[in-house]
Amino acid sequence: MAKVQHDPIVNAVPTAEKEHIQVHKVQRVAPGTDGMVKLQEAHGALKTVDIADVDLVLGFADGTFIIIPNGALDAIAGTPGKVAFADGDVVDMGDLFKLVGHVEAADAGSLRIISENINTKLAAAGESDEESDVTSILLSLSQHSASTAPPAPLPKASSLSAASPIAKGAGSGRFDTESLDSIVPPRIDQPTQYRVGVKVPEILPPGEITIGVPDIQAQLFVSKEFKVDPSFRMDLPEGATDSRSEAQANREQINVTNAAGSTIDLNTDFAGATQWSKTLHLEIAGYDSLNSISLGLSSLSNGPLPPGFNLTNISGASGTVTFDNATGTWMINPSAFTLQPSGVLAADINVLYNLTADNFPDPTSKVFQILVKVDGVSGQFNFQSQNTLFFDYIDPATDADYLGVTSNGQPVFILPARGVGYDIFGNVGSDNIKAGAGRDYVNGGG
Repeated sequence: MAKVQHDPIVNAVPTAEKEHIQVHKVQRVAPGTDGMVKLQEAHGALKTVDIADVDLVLGFADGTFIIIPNGALDAIAGTPGKVAFADGDVVDMGDLFKLVGHVEAADAGSLRIISENINTKLAAAGESDEESDVTSILLSLSQHSASTAPPAPLPKASSLSAASPIAKGAGSGRFDTESLDSIVPPRIDQPTQYRVGVKVPEILPPGEITIGVPDIQAQLFVSKEFKVDPSFRMDLPEGATDSRSEAQANREQINVTNAAGSTIDLNTDFAGATQWSKTLHLEIAGYDSLNSISLGLSSLSNGPLPPGFNLTNISGASGTVTFDNATGTWMINPSAFTLQPSGVLAADINVLYNLTADNFPDPTSKVFQILVKVDGVSGQFNFQSQNTLFFDYIDPATDADYLGVTSNGQPVFILPARGVGYDIFGNVGSDNIKAGAGRDYVNGGG
């Protein structure tokens, strides 16, 4: 920090002997949210430490005075803040407070408690107006520089002898007081006393700007479409609303209710005969509005995209996703994101990819990364943010195989390379059942 010089410091030297500092600049520096007062510029040696009501005033050799709002109160609080000087040193505010000299009630102005050095400057500047504060006091010193010559000593009181007569004026009837020495009452210093002050809140400027913290989160769900049609179900697949591993590995059950015989075929809204689909749920927080959202294979990806990997519109939606051939990225329409009760913007995207055929070996685990980039507006500012999503294309055998996690604790979204099997039960009559991909169990019924 700026070196504290104890010779001229106010707590050790009488007011008349203090070194005068020409005031060049007065700054207010409020503590940050961490309680730290950060001084960005070097101002030479620290010359004075004073109190002005609830504020702490630091005077530097270059004529700069730093006012710390509520610094005097913070210094005597249970956990005083700290002051970080430009040279990197950090000093406890309580230690700076100990350098303050004599403290007394202010004679005039709006300040109620004041240290000796500030009170001297108040008198030197001629301030007596009730609206004066520590800033105006310090600034006025530029026009009221103290003399560099030491002040003349005060006359000392003379002791009078008991036998010394007091002469009378000739016929005046009055005592002759012109020959008497001036009598100066002795100064009796009182111990320093402190009163509980009122902490003055910082007044925010008009139109104070608040911005959110950009954040991108994702979850991977089972498609809301069943892989067969009709499904004879009125609900959704379990994993369409539950991203836990056991829900993602769940085998859906189809019970044919038509007694006259039914034809169960592949649901084209789910995927083609050799494909599988999942639902990627994106949530974006901290933005008031979105300008653009893109997803693409990260340049740091460990593995390539699986065969046939594509991001498409969710069934029933249109204009949500487009592929940019020039950049090799998928662009998501900002209008696809809707505001949720939690305050985030959310959208669902269909993840489509090819399945591994039965006569091919299981694919080797090789995690690949998708980079999500977002550009949007928060408050009055434009922000870009990004997040990396991790995927793996494997054939999971158990629920636990869906619990992928990176070394940094990031979730790994599992794309089952051979799909997930269904349990399908026919009814009486002639049912024609095409179950599609996956290790299915099919029972023809009656």
